[in-house]
Amino acid sequence: MGQTWSGGGQASGNYQLTELGAFANGSYNLACMAYSGTGYAQQNFNLRGSDASTAGNFAAADVYSRGRTAQDQYTLSEVGTYGNGSWALGSFTESEQSYTASGGNGLGCYSDSSGTIPTTGVYQWSQGNSADFGMSGNGV
Repeated sequence: MGQTWSGGGQASGNYQLTELGAFANGSYNLACMAYSGTGYAQQNFNLRGSDASTAGNFAAADVYSRGRTAQDQYTLSEVGTYGNGSWALGSFTESEQSYTASGGNGLGCYSDSSGTIPTTGVYQWSQGNSADFGMSGNGV
């Protein structure tokens, strides 16, 4: 009888920014820019265990496992021009995709010797669900 947990995760991201312009009179005169960035995150865990119980002439034992995973990815791209001391975005593209799922299952057996005829049996269960989310957009 006991439980064992395990899990892990990771995350990453990067971006790139490009600016174009000219250098004159000791300073830069920026003209336009392009930005692209991405991010990713993922996490999961698992649980395994067992149970046992006795009460008088009744006894039962089972083993079970549960798990969950989730991940998310995001991207953003922007382009624009520079003028009058500020950036004016020309267009952008943005998207995100997420996924999550969880589930579990178990298997057990029991015995009951309290009656005239002893009985034994097996039981099991399972469950699970998942969800997806996605969005994207463009703008000018």
